[in-house]
Amino acid sequence: KFVALVAGFSPRDEDMLASIRNAAPFTTPSLHIHGDADALVTRERVCELAKFFNAPEFFFHEGAHGVPTSAAKRLKQFVAASSQTIAR
Repeated sequence: KFVALVAGFSPRDEDMLASIRNAAPFTTPSLHIHGDADALVTRERVCELAKFFNAPEFFFHEGAHGVPTSAAKRLKQFVAASSQTIAR
């Protein structure tokens, strides 16, 4: 198992947030992808969600709200490393 979150953020809904807090920390490897120019999701909210994971990894890019082609290499590395961990 692994998760790649693009502009993933901590929810504002208190019940949902409480559920996440109760289930944390998540041991699932996570990659958090976020654009410096994202006007919809702040870096603060991305990092708030990442705090619920044991060892979050990050890929920050200069773009906005989306996945730039520059993320492909990093995403492939993450999936390959996570897949090797799963196979063990």
